[in-house]
Amino acid sequence: RPGIVSTSRIVSDLAARVEVLSDTEEEPNGSLVRSIGGACRAAVARAGIEHDVKFACLLTDGPRIRRLNRQFRSIDRETDVLAFPRGDGSPGGDIAIALDLARTTAAGNCATTEAEVAYLAAHAALHLLGHDHHTDDDYRKMRDEEDGILAMMGLANPRRSTEII
Repeated sequence: RPGIVSTSRIVSDLAARVEVLSDTEEEPNGSLVRSIGGACRAAVARAGIEHDVKFACLLTDGPRIRRLNRQFRSIDRETDVLAFPRGDGSPGGDIAIALDLARTTAAGNCATTEAEVAYLAAHAALHLLGHDHHTDDDYRKMRDEEDGILAMMGLANPRRSTEII
């Protein structure tokens, strides 16, 4: 994969395999790798999928994710997370997380970076397992799934304290 400067870290079990890469100067640390892997594995478990689902997660920065967003979605702005489904339609795919934006959001929500990254990985994994949030009902279902995934990891949703209901 072009532009990837660090070696990957892999978290795996029978249902999900998660590869975490970074194109920043920073190696993905163990707690971030566990947050991403745990969120993806929990999403697969909640979906009841028993076969091997593969995810690759790129930890990047705001400018790089903006380029990816522009290139693949024709949206010229930074975002905190992107999800790219597998070309064959099977569950899983690629995730890109802007680590600098995740840190800023976490600080603004008085949360840890690991909790915010777990939330972003859960959100992206749900997209890659077929969920979306185009309607109000879909939005509520997806938020409930995110909460369930994070609860399986022993985490509260870091975004809930700032949502306007």
